[in-house]
Amino acid sequence: MKGKSILLTTLVLILLSFCLCASAQVKYLGTDVKTQGDWIGVYGGSGAIIFCNKENHNADLPVPYKPDAAQKLFKQGLIKEITLGSAGGSKAYGWIFNADPGDNKKAPWLVDKSARYAACVSGRNADVAMTLTVDSNHYKVSVYALDFDTTARNFQAFGWQGKDMPADPDDEIKKYTDGVYLTWEVTGKDPFQFYQKNGAGSVNCVISAVFVDATASVEPNGKISTLWGSIKDM
Repeated sequence: MKGKSILLTTLVLILLSFCLCASAQVKYLGTDVKTQGDWIGVYGGSGAIIFCNKENHNADLPVPYKPDAAQKLFKQGLIKEITLGSAGGSKAYGWIFNADPGDNKKAPWLVDKSARYAACVSGRNADVAMTLTVDSNHYKVSVYALDFDTTARNFQAFGWQGKDMPADPDDEIKKYTDGVYLTWEVTGKDPFQFYQKNGAGSVNCVISAVFVDATASVEPNGKISTLWGSIKDM
């Protein structure tokens, strides 16, 4: 009887460990420097935000941020809420590099592909902090960073769930004059947290867009159900 009790306890711990791992996980998938502003059909199948609203130029962003669909800067999809800030709890602000950059391929398309738009959000204390709430438990987040007006910006990128930012960055971007996408795969209901840490010699951090793409929902599979059934029958 004692051995059966130990086995039951072990199986329960294994099951709980698996469920916790499956319920909250952020995996960094890497960068893309080829797509540039041509995101439509590549990213944003389940939501897109192009920064920033025209009225937010050189102005602190509201909390939470309200991207403007009328300005063709927002495709809601699965996006529920986004909050932007900076280091030490300070504000993020908007900046428009060029509202009409013509066919400059670095600048992202508006959501209806009617024109390109070169703008960004930055932080009053140089860094950018973002909290993104998505109506899904399994999705990809892609952040498009574009240093449109200098060649000196660089940053470290962190992506996670929960309260504590990881000690080590997922990536370090030395230059993003031509634009770079950074993508994470997120599992779980907790909001996705992103932090862009300004690098040495860099004026400040900037991001020009964020995109969401849904993947298959994470549900208990047959093996877990079978294991749980076996435990209950003991």
